[in-house]
Amino acid sequence: VANFTYSPTEPSLLNSYVEFFNVSSNDPTQFSWNINNNLYTSSQENIAFEFPTDSLASYNVCLEVATINGCLDSICKTITLNDNFLIYTPNAFSPNGDSRNDTFYPILNGEVDQSYKLYIFNRWGELVFDSYYIQNEWNGKDLNGNPCKEGVYVWKIILQDAINPSEKVYYGNVTLLR
Repeated sequence: VANFTYSPTEPSLLNSYVEFFNVSSNDPTQFSWNINNNLYTSSQENIAFEFPTDSLASYNVCLEVATINGCLDSICKTITLNDNFLIYTPNAFSPNGDSRNDTFYPILNGEVDQSYKLYIFNRWGELVFDSYYIQNEWNGKDLNGNPCKEGVYVWKIILQDAINPSEKVYYGNVTLLR
């Protein structure tokens, strides 16, 4: 009975090197691996393969085994490369109307859109801005539409990433320059 496992179990664009382990039963003596219709083939018992990272994709990985008596079996599994969760936040912005760096927003990849929450606090811990939409950027104004003073503000982002859906909380600061 053909079977295999692989590690990591959730390969991604940043972790695309995958090891495949034969766990077939009834002592097979011959092995034939095939990834995505001859993208890679091997007759070794266990293999490793680094998947291309130029795009998100799924790959069909097949193992065919044979016993010394000629008994054959095969199994195929689909391996999907996941997108990695990444977050980048600038440390300063200048909402002065020059169309350069006029708003503050995080740059995210691999998040669950519906889970996004952004909070901006002044140095006294008062909420000056909140958003539940990634496209809603902070323009340096408070909740009443008044321009905030130049200074350092604390941000808090709550979201889920698409691979591991547990809630994550991030904190940082951003300097508002006028």
